[in-house]
Amino acid sequence: MEKPYEVSENLLGHKPSPALNSIPFDFSTRQRQLSYTLLALLLIAGFQTLRGHAWTGSGHLHTVMETAATLLAFVVGTMALVRYYSRKNNTFLVIGTGFLGTGLLDGHHALVTSEWLSQRLPSALSALMPWSGMASRAFLATALLSSAWAWRREATLGESGRLDASTVYFATAAATLLSVIVLTFVPLPPAHYPISVGGFHRPQEFVAALIFLLALIAYFRKGKWKTDSFEHWMVISLIVSLVAQAFFMPSSSRLFDLEFDLAHLLKSVSYICVLAGLMISMYSTYRQVENEVEIRAAAEAEAERMALFDELTGLENRRAVHARLEQALAASRRHGWNGALLFLDLDNFKTVNDTLGHPAGDELLQQIADRLRSLVRSEDTVARYGGDEFVILLCELAERPEHARDRCWKIAEKVLTSLGEPYRLGEHAYQVTPSIGIVLFPDASETAEDVLGHADMAMYRAKHDGRNAIRFYNPQLHKSAQRRLTLEQELRSAIDRLELRLYFQPQFDLHSGRPSGAEVLMRWLHPARGVIGPLDLIALAEESRQILPIGEWIIEQTAMRVRGWEQSGLLTDIRSVSVNLSPVQFRHPRLVATISQILARCRVDPGRISLELTESVVMEDLKGTLQTMRQLKDTGVRLSLDDFGTGFSSLAYLRQLPLDELKIGRCFIRSIVHNQQDAAIVEAIVNLAEHLNLDAVAEGIETADQLAFLQRIDCRFGQGFYLQEPIDADEFDAYIRSKSGPDSLRHARII
Repeated sequence: MEKPYEVSENLLGHKPSPALNSIPFDFSTRQRQLSYTLLALLLIAGFQTLRGHAWTGSGHLHTVMETAATLLAFVVGTMALVRYYSRKNNTFLVIGTGFLGTGLLDGHHALVTSEWLSQRLPSALSALMPWSGMASRAFLATALLSSAWAWRREATLGESGRLDASTVYFATAAATLLSVIVLTFVPLPPAHYPISVGGFHRPQEFVAALIFLLALIAYFRKGKWKTDSFEHWMVISLIVSLVAQAFFMPSSSRLFDLEFDLAHLLKSVSYICVLAGLMISMYSTYRQVENEVEIRAAAEAEAERMALFDELTGLENRRAVHARLEQALAASRRHGWNGALLFLDLDNFKTVNDTLGHPAGDELLQQIADRLRSLVRSEDTVARYGGDEFVILLCELAERPEHARDRCWKIAEKVLTSLGEPYRLGEHAYQVTPSIGIVLFPDASETAEDVLGHADMAMYRAKHDGRNAIRFYNPQLHKSAQRRLTLEQELRSAIDRLELRLYFQPQFDLHSGRPSGAEVLMRWLHPARGVIGPLDLIALAEESRQILPIGEWIIEQTAMRVRGWEQSGLLTDIRSVSVNLSPVQFRHPRLVATISQILARCRVDPGRISLELTESVVMEDLKGTLQTMRQLKDTGVRLSLDDFGTGFSSLAYLRQLPLDELKIGRCFIRSIVHNQQDAAIVEAIVNLAEHLNLDAVAEGIETADQLAFLQRIDCRFGQGFYLQEPIDADEFDAYIRSKSGPDSLRHARII
């Protein structure tokens, strides 16, 4: 049988942490004994110090204190019964019913303070109030003493020793009702003695004090106060009650004197102590259940992992690949991005097994798995499909198929190069090569089986063409590579041909509706291919290593524009103009020097320029990032964390970053109206920014409902197509000259 208060073994047979069963403070037994002694001495010393001091209380104050005590008693009683029904032990049943009965008696005690009511009762107010107060205290003391007896009964007799709940309820209700009837309708003798007995004017109060003392002794003899949180606080409560009943209340010579009011105050304190013990005890149970759930979840996860992972390599297996591929196909169709599946087969692997043995073959497969893991992103999937076949699933490569193809090709080349390097197998150095087949999705096939089949066909085509090769299922490799090379060559001269243009997406003060800044976007006005947007353009610039000169050109052009607006006096309401820094730019050793030179050359106020960084860049090398950011701040520019909340940044590190602004990712803004979790995240980011003294800017506002929500949570700044699409520099001039926002923003503000 499970003993009261003791945590049983969890469902999986694991012992929970000892911390779950004990008070959160790691006090030793001696320290607790000392704390109890000091508490009692302090209370007694307080009594000796305050005794006899002039104090004029009032019936109103007494009513307030007793009303509070009544509410506390009901709360404690209710929580104790909740604890009883979750643990089914006698102690909490008796304590819960005892506090509920005490709450009724305390309520009666508060009511008789009214002179109007007391005049209609047979007892004088000077007798009725003290006797009703003592009855309440004696009732609770008896209940607490009974709870110790009930625990002993259950511990000795086991299941048969458990009390019947209905019997306890009936007995408590009968005792409470009888007490109220006697106190209300039976004439009561005087409660105060003008001549003190040993310095005490109300010696009858010692009856309740004696019962509290017996209850305290009983709880001490149980010994559970040494480890159990509830018992610890119960002992503290009994000490407070005992001192109040043995010293303060007997010394009261009249109603509402200092001893009288302090005794009632200490009564409420004792209730709070029991409440604290209950709350800590319930929290400990919650932690125990949480621990059991975590252990069960870990066991289930381990079982699932064993079903979905290859035992030899630790990679996902064929079953997992099918499931992940189905998910990737659905996501790619839903979000409009392209992914790829690489199917690898090792050339001449059978020779390794035949010449070096199967253990060497297993070692080779493990080394290949390690190399493949190191070549892909964390969101990609590497799996052992069977034998010497491996699969790499690449998701979210690009929105355009040709870009996805090019990126996939580069990854495949890395795989080809890495796997072709020699392997150390015992004393032997051995070299194998892969044949790689690639299929893009979702447009190439409809089902996971189709994708895998087409990738397998492409892999065999690679073997047919001489092995150690890469082939696409519907080969367009040469054409795609040529087109990419042409674009890269054309991009090198795009600046000189004035084909690169800066566009500005206005940011608005969502309170006033006026322009407050802008984000700089670059577009390539290609003479043959039309407009190439910033995402594809920046990706092309990074991959072709042209991002540094292009990025420098963007910053300089922006600084020159801002300088012109400064000279024209147009930046009164403009906080700053934001420029995105790519990861390649941010990691370049001459970034700070380049920024400083541009600022000096353009003679622009650095505070008007804001540099945007992504979370992934910041968290990649936090130490180096902090150093670079501080150096940038020394130049005077503002720093903004872009797409905040979409990465993996830690709030512990956020306060270290010298930031001026948090930009809320459009992935949250998109669904704030319909998704409560995203709405809560956005509101939390806005509040966080406010407390950190940072500006919060919402990106991607596309509807009136989104705007209304952001205004309601007091998000100060925002941008998006609903407010204004990106515009060229001349149009942005007009915006800041007009000093007014779009009609949609003004209309939303009026509503």
